[in-house]
Amino acid sequence: MLPVGKADRILVCLPGQCGGCGEPLVGKDRRPRRYQVLDVPPLRLEVTEYQQHRLRCAKCGAVTAGTLPPGVAERQFGIGIQALVALWGTRYQLSKRQIAELFGEMFGDGPSAATVSALEQPVSAALATPWRQMRTFVRAASIQHIDETSWTQGGKREWLWCLGPPKKGAAWFRIQPRRSRLGARRMLGATKGVVVSDRHSAYDLNPDRQICWAHVRRTCQGMAERNGSRWHGVRLLNLATRVLLLDRRFRDGRITFEEPNDAVIDVRRLWNKAVQQAATGAIAPKARHQCEALRSSGDHLWTFLTDPDIEPTNNTAERRLRRPVIKRKLSFGTQTTRGSRFIERSYTTVVSLREQGRPILPFIADALRAYYARADAPSLLPAIG
Repeated sequence: MLPVGKADRILVCLPGQCGGCGEPLVGKDRRPRRYQVLDVPPLRLEVTEYQQHRLRCAKCGAVTAGTLPPGVAERQFGIGIQALVALWGTRYQLSKRQIAELFGEMFGDGPSAATVSALEQPVSAALATPWRQMRTFVRAASIQHIDETSWTQGGKREWLWCLGPPKKGAAWFRIQPRRSRLGARRMLGATKGVVVSDRHSAYDLNPDRQICWAHVRRTCQGMAERNGSRWHGVRLLNLATRVLLLDRRFRDGRITFEEPNDAVIDVRRLWNKAVQQAATGAIAPKARHQCEALRSSGDHLWTFLTDPDIEPTNNTAERRLRRPVIKRKLSFGTQTTRGSRFIERSYTTVVSLREQGRPILPFIADALRAYYARADAPSLLPAIG
């Protein structure tokens, strides 16, 4: 329960008469029973009218107008509404029409669906600097998780990419036209760290790479379920599962880093032998092709053995893309480049703040205040150390 001093109202319930004999009662209980009920007060939009006076100087005749607060002349809806539009549209994945309806249900008034789209513009501009700062931060990380998912812009297929280090509260999003080597280079920049990714060939440009074993395991699962490769697929599936189980035990603290290394070395030997046999002996041509690709992956499957901070799966990036994927399915992507900029900047903000445990709405509001005042934007970067 909240302390008594933090209650907005206190209603005292005094008995008027004795429940036994009906005699009037006086005084107060030193320790009354306390019950607290939390509720939402009646909500309405607060309307602030700014009256700008213009006065003429009696000496020189010049007309001078009163100074408006930053941004008043540029907007009809205040910072609180703009921040809610960004929060509801990304963190809670509401469409523009749903946001407009929610304002109407909660406050009895608010922006239309078209106005909601217009309100995304200042939010996007306010988050531009934190977005660029996050780009510099994630590219400097020694270990980076990268992944991409399809996105629709104006009816055309594009790709939403995500880059960031593991467990540091830093995720950077960017929408690009293609899922290509050029797109990967634009995401990674001049990074020299280890890149954890799926088996997409675009990531081959980085010499230090860890291929996701969860993706490898799914490939083995497909071989195990396909005619002409079941026997080989089951062997490879069991070995891939052993790799992931050993890593899980290490992440849970049940074994040390040296112990999974020793165990995985044996698995690695069996894996290389099984892949070689499947690449030449599987009946299904697709399985032989897949095993040849796994064999060519070589050491990229085992980079995680060199550093305990390197994870053998790319689950970190996939988790970060989960909400944008749901947003894409619900809203069918974006219509313009301007909308795409809002998506990549707002999801960079929302996902990073969520991982850091920081509140989202106050940050967006602070960024908007700084934008209208032409001041420095708040920092989105996680506190290190």
